[in-house]
Amino acid sequence: MKENDIFLEKYRIESVLGSGGFGEVYKAKDLKHNRYVAIKIDITRKNQVVLEAKILSALQGGEGIPKLYESGRNEDISYMVMQLLGKNLGSIQKEQGGKFDIGTTVSVALQILSRLEYIHHKGYIHRDIKPQQFLLSLDEKSIYLVDFGLSQKYVYDNHHLAFQNHCSKVGNSTFASLNDHTGLRQSRRDDLESLAYMLIYMYKGSLPWSHTSKTTSANRWQQVLNIKSGITVTDLCECCPHNFEVFLNYVRNLRFEETPDYFYLKSLLEDIRNKEKVAENYFVWLNKEETKKPGRLKRKSLLTQKTEAKSKTHIESTFRLLDANASITKELTRMQKQKQRSRTMIPTKSPDFTDPEELSRTLTRELRVSTPKANPHIFSPKSQNDAVFEEHPCDENSLDITADLNITPKSKMPEIKNREIIRKAKITYTETDSTKPTQKTPRSNNCQIF
Repeated sequence: MKENDIFLEKYRIESVLGSGGFGEVYKAKDLKHNRYVAIKIDITRKNQVVLEAKILSALQGGEGIPKLYESGRNEDISYMVMQLLGKNLGSIQKEQGGKFDIGTTVSVALQILSRLEYIHHKGYIHRDIKPQQFLLSLDEKSIYLVDFGLSQKYVYDNHHLAFQNHCSKVGNSTFASLNDHTGLRQSRRDDLESLAYMLIYMYKGSLPWSHTSKTTSANRWQQVLNIKSGITVTDLCECCPHNFEVFLNYVRNLRFEETPDYFYLKSLLEDIRNKEKVAENYFVWLNKEETKKPGRLKRKSLLTQKTEAKSKTHIESTFRLLDANASITKELTRMQKQKQRSRTMIPTKSPDFTDPEELSRTLTRELRVSTPKANPHIFSPKSQNDAVFEEHPCDENSLDITADLNITPKSKMPEIKNREIIRKAKITYTETDSTKPTQKTPRSNNCQIF
């Protein structure tokens, strides 16, 4: 069929969505109900689509199962009309750089596990689990399981299908279970083992046997089996959360007829989500879209933008100036108190004011900010026992931050001019201890840096 062709007198073909050995899938518009649908057509005359439509009809009503609108035969072809869905996980994984983050991987796996639990409860196994069989809804929030062409019923009259070996291989070699490789009949455990390989593939971006995809089909199954059976589960799950390893070991040890503990498997995945603090149903593609939404808001006028930017810059500069003035005032107050404390601690000779030269030197010394000769708050004392630390809080409320402190250039301010002098100053002892040699305090071996 071609674009704009009318199928069954009520479906107008829009485009081709995909094709395979069974036939083709088209996007079409239902002219009667005014909605878009997907039409799957089998041109091989093997009635594969008819059988798939029967299974899909039996699974209707489950979450993540496509709606079946219509199915039947028309001349030489069989068809079914179903719900239109979005991209498959395989193509989305390529768009995301070839792998998903741990949050997306776990959220996807939890939804897939729920889909498998539902169809198993209905008495069917899928037998072809791979990323291409899971499609997103149009809002990209839900995952749908599709393509039941290889599915099989495993329960008849409340009895499990009998065990059998020497069966033909079914599905995709990359994600097939070891039992499928060795010719054992598949059961519920094999769908879950394929899901375990999908977990590792989505998180790591590849599997150790992924390079065999370019070989012929006959040799590929054997090559994949050689690698898949030769590698340990620990090596296969390297760089993955430990629960991936537990998941794979559990499903590999299930018996043929054993009912899997879906609650336990979900708890393994939810434990990873809780440890990573990931939100429920987190998908990386939805997160990226949310960051783009603010860009769609209506733009403000250019004049309004400039006015707001200018006002914001003025406010920020005002606050910076106030903070700078407060810091300078606080620093000046602190240095003045240090100067007063050092003068009281170090005895000085009283000046002779009768001598004009002594008077001149005294006045000059009072106007100059000098470096303290001994200050326990700046320099290390000779002995820890002699150290005296006193608190001299500075009341910021008493400072006038509006005072004009810009008269003196910044380079001439005492706290700027003497900062390097204070930093490079050496320990100065009092006159009684100045003659004693300096003793280094031994370093403690118990001190460690973390």
